[in-house]
Formats: sequence, structure tokens, C-alpha cells
Amino acid sequence: MAGTGKWISGGLIGLLGFFGLFAASRAVDSAFYVVGWIIFFGSLGYIFGQVVSHYNKRDAAIARNRGH
Repeated sequence: MAGTGKWISGGLIGLLGFFGLFAASRAVDSAFYVVGWIIFFGSLGYIFGQVVSHYNKRDAAIARNRGH
């Protein structure tokens, strides 16, 4: 249960990214188009950051257990 918050936040950020793409696709002016893409790429970066953080922590724990 310790990682449940990370899954929930990742899902909500993914949903936000989807809404950003939706806003960009339905944009009637350039401001909504650009902001939609910024929201999408920001969400994508956040999720990739979560994945990288997870594997960095896992690798550090493996290295600690090996005694390095």
C-alpha cells in the first residue's frame, strides 16, 4: 500500500495530459493549442520522471544490498 499515492497521482496526471491533448485538438485559437500541448508534454515528463525515480531507487537498493 505504500506506493498507492504514486499510482493515483500518475493516473491523474495521465488524465490531465489526455485533457491537454483534447484541448489542443479542439482549439479555436493558438493559445489553447499551445497550452494543450504544454500540458501534455509536462504530464508526459512527470510520468517519465516517476518511472526514472522508481528505477533509480531500486538500483540504489540493489547496490546497497551488494555492499558497494
